Amino acid sequence: MNLEPRKRKLQTRITLFTWIGGISAVAALIPLIWAGFQVFQSHSFFRENELGDFIGGTSGTFASFAALAFVYVGFLGQQLQILMQQEELEMNRQELKDTRVEIKGQKEQLELQNKFNSETQIKNTFFKLLDTYTLTKSQVSYHNLIDYHRELAHFEAETRKYPASDISKYKPKIKSIKEDIAFENILYYLEEWSINHWK
Repeated sequence: MNLEPRKRKLQTRITLFTWIGGISAVAALIPLIWAGFQVFQSHSFFRENELGDFIGGTSGTFASFAALAFVYVGFLGQQLQILMQQEELEMNRQELKDTRVEIKGQKEQLELQNKFNSETQIKNTFFKLLDTYTLTKSQVSYHNLIDYHRELAHFEAETRKYPASDISKYKPKIKSIKEDIAFENILYYLEEWSINHWK
């Protein structure tokens, strides 16, 4: 709603009637000054009723018109103030609408940020678990049972081939291993144990 044309029209009227009221007030003073000059300077006394009629007829008319013009200026000022209040209300309404749009945008940004933070937290948890697994894997050590059993089977086969020879010093020994191979040997041990002991 554009109120500028109405505001300009009211301001023009206020200026016009302010000038009219001012000129009328000056016009009301001129007969009073003239009458005072006649009475005090020229010593030309009017009769009381003639002086009253003259002042009331001229100054009273112009003073009444000036008062009417200033009352109308006050009325126009109130209208201008109402228009300005309407304009301010419209601006507040638009600002409230813009604020709602901004709050909606902030809500969407907050939801995106929460989603991003949730995804980041899941990724961080995954990588922490991966780091924990890597650290644990590097610290686990176990007997190399797979190679030991293979070497032991080979040793026993060789012993059966050459029973008279003394090859006991070549009997394999269990070695310790780490990381992935340790896990393979743990699984191998569990599998062997379950086959032999699990009923």
